[in-house]
Amino acid sequence: MAAEEARAAAARAAAHRQSVATRQLAAARDGHRGAKERLRQNTMETRARLDALQQQHRKQRDAKAERVLQLKASTEEVSATLRAANEAKAARQAKLEAARQAEAAAILEAGGNPYQVFRERDEARRLAKERAEHQAVLDANLANLRSRLQKQQAAEAAQRQRIERERRLADAAAAAADANGQAQKNERLMKKLTKTGTTLLDPTSKLGKLYPSEHTTVKDWKFGLGLGKDSDILDMMESKYSRTAQAHLAELEDKRQVRMLEAGLDKGAVRKAGSKGGGGVVGANLPTPISASVRAAAQEAQELGEVFDELAEPEILGLWDSRAEPPPAQRARGRPLSKLEQSYMAAARQRQRENIIGTQVVRGKKWEGPPFVSKPARLEFLDFDVGSTYELTFTLTNVSHTFNQFTAQPLPHDVSAFFSLNFKQPGRMSAGTSCSLTLTFTPKVNQPIETQLPFLTKTGPMSLPLRCAPKRAALSLAATALDFGGVVIAESATLPLTVHNNGALASSYSLTIESYDEPKTAKPNAPPAGAAKQTQKDIATQQPAFTFISAGKLPPYSATDIIVKFAPLKAGVHAAQMRIEFNGDAPAEQVHFGAEGVKVPIFVPSRTVDFKCCVFDSLYRDELLVCNRSSVAHKVTLRMPAELSNALEFVPPMAFVQARSELAFSLKLRTSEELLTRCAAFADDDGVIQVPMRVLVPDQAQPVTYTLRAQLTTPKLRFLVAGEPVKVLDFGTCPVSASRQITMEIENLSALPQRFGFVPLPACIDVQPGDALGTILPGETLERTISFSPRDATAFDATLSCRTTLNQKYSLRCVGRGVKPPLVLSRTTLRLKATAEGDETLEEIAVENTGTTEQVFEFVPKSGSGVAVSPLV
Repeated sequence: MAAEEARAAAARAAAHRQSVATRQLAAARDGHRGAKERLRQNTMETRARLDALQQQHRKQRDAKAERVLQLKASTEEVSATLRAANEAKAARQAKLEAARQAEAAAILEAGGNPYQVFRERDEARRLAKERAEHQAVLDANLANLRSRLQKQQAAEAAQRQRIERERRLADAAAAAADANGQAQKNERLMKKLTKTGTTLLDPTSKLGKLYPSEHTTVKDWKFGLGLGKDSDILDMMESKYSRTAQAHLAELEDKRQVRMLEAGLDKGAVRKAGSKGGGGVVGANLPTPISASVRAAAQEAQELGEVFDELAEPEILGLWDSRAEPPPAQRARGRPLSKLEQSYMAAARQRQRENIIGTQVVRGKKWEGPPFVSKPARLEFLDFDVGSTYELTFTLTNVSHTFNQFTAQPLPHDVSAFFSLNFKQPGRMSAGTSCSLTLTFTPKVNQPIETQLPFLTKTGPMSLPLRCAPKRAALSLAATALDFGGVVIAESATLPLTVHNNGALASSYSLTIESYDEPKTAKPNAPPAGAAKQTQKDIATQQPAFTFISAGKLPPYSATDIIVKFAPLKAGVHAAQMRIEFNGDAPAEQVHFGAEGVKVPIFVPSRTVDFKCCVFDSLYRDELLVCNRSSVAHKVTLRMPAELSNALEFVPPMAFVQARSELAFSLKLRTSEELLTRCAAFADDDGVIQVPMRVLVPDQAQPVTYTLRAQLTTPKLRFLVAGEPVKVLDFGTCPVSASRQITMEIENLSALPQRFGFVPLPACIDVQPGDALGTILPGETLERTISFSPRDATAFDATLSCRTTLNQKYSLRCVGRGVKPPLVLSRTTLRLKATAEGDETLEEIAVENTGTTEQVFEFVPKSGSGVAVSPLV
């Protein structure tokens, strides 16, 4: 049962796997078909784009070919035109040349020189052309000069007229300013205005009343309506408008002649009637009528050509007659007013007060603001002295929409005694007109004045600012804080602290440091950042980064620049609080100086290039890493000290370090004993040299320094025998199969450990211990045993070479002689069998005397070795 279930499960699993595989295969086929369709679409689109691109290229190529063809056609057309013009020109030239040759032949037949004739003709033509050109230039220059002279003459004439006009005005102003001149001006005015030409109307004061119409000519209402016949008015208007009067009289004369002709008189009678002195139409010899009405009637009769009795007088004087009695209201002026009259008078005054100020509206636009503008806008009397008198002329211009007027109002009571305003009352002023006023200032106290000059206008009150300032020192600072920004260490930056003196008195200043905040380098036990603030006592003991001139003068009306210099020695934010005092002329002020010391852009991360320990006559390499922390590239040059010349090399010697990057310079040092001698000033007893080096940066004031360190030492070893240097090892004579040894000391003179080896070893020579190899420390002395074991009885002379890891080679000469021994052992090594404790093992050795004499020998076994030799001797 279980087996069947297992088989069914396996079948189901197989069916499921088959179903999954079938679905995956169907999906793969669908995906393949979709991919093929997409590929086909993409291929078709690509082909379409390629076709469109080729079509566009074809169109461009066709257009370019069309342009080339057009260019060719136009070029051929121009070439044809030029050829035709050249042919026509050549034809004309040929014709001229033929005519010239014919003329030359005629001249030759006449016995003349045609070349001279032609030359003279060409020169005459050329000279005529040059003369015409020169004449044209001369005419143009002459016209220009004449125009300039005329302009100059006109300018000079205008200047003379202006000078003469200014002189007359100055004379008139000077005469008017004089009391006598003012009196003469008044006299001329009175003579001009009065009928009798007198300067005094009532010198005896007998006249009770003075009527202006009796003494002056005034136009009345009749004249305005065209009914006036007053001869005085007519004479005044005739003198004022002479041309108009003459034209009017001619017109009247023509009318009179026409009327007389119509009346039956001829021209002679008219002229005769006009020339009579008495009873004619115009009685020229008759006395002037007294009454104005009689004079008007006579004038009217004269205009109409009628006869009029000029001596007639009216029975009753007219209302407008100059001698008429005043009206009853005027005669009763001296009596008190009634209540009705008083109410009428009060209402009239109220209306007058209400009409003083009104609203100005023109075409629906209401004027707002001051109606008059002053030039200058502020009235200022600066730097005055008590007791002197100053005048300021200013202009008031009506800027309102229409007519306006102004009246000067009294100044405040406390300053009114110092000022006087003089001007000619202009009355109603139309828009855009101006009036000049003169303000006189007489200071009596040495104190500033700030007030307003009031005016009353038709549209309301207005005032002008009035300021008076005595001579004083007006001191101010252009800025109370100076920010130097970032300044590279060892460089400097300057800023001006500008002090303005706008007054007339000089002053002085003194600038001191109240506090100074210096950046601190972070240390384990460093105080907090606030502790970096320096007091005045601390500042006196050190030099801050800000320097300036602590005192100076401030001239009047000037601006003085106090140059403040910031030269940081430390990186970080520097701040200083300054106090500037002005010698009591102004309150002291505080000035803040702020700056930041920025590290140099070019620096080396490692301040020491250490070549470690260097042996003489070797080449060593190292690199110097130069970094740029700024945002621009900098040129960098490595400076070579004189002590390291021919020993140190920079690759490259100059380069540009790009922004925010680093550059490695290769340093090659070739050591020698001479180098240690030249750098003795930088060396110590151990042969360590520390040479200060510099990296030069043109755009950086502070050079970048570093130290080149190297310990120079010799690579030599010294070989000693019995404390003496040795170069030859003499072993003497040594029997064959024997050995002779020499103990040799090896001393390391270098500051470096060395490995050494005696290789290759010559035959018969052995070095122990270490099998001819070893290591020797700095300053150490080692002992080595050199063994000589000759193999035959011959002389021995060989070289023992010692090589070191510092590439040094030493040669020691080894000499000796091998001789035959007098005794020879049968064997030199005995190998005994393993022997239990208490047992004995016997071995034999033979001793042979190879000499010719008897030899005595003795075996000396090592004590405690358990070896016994017999016989021993």
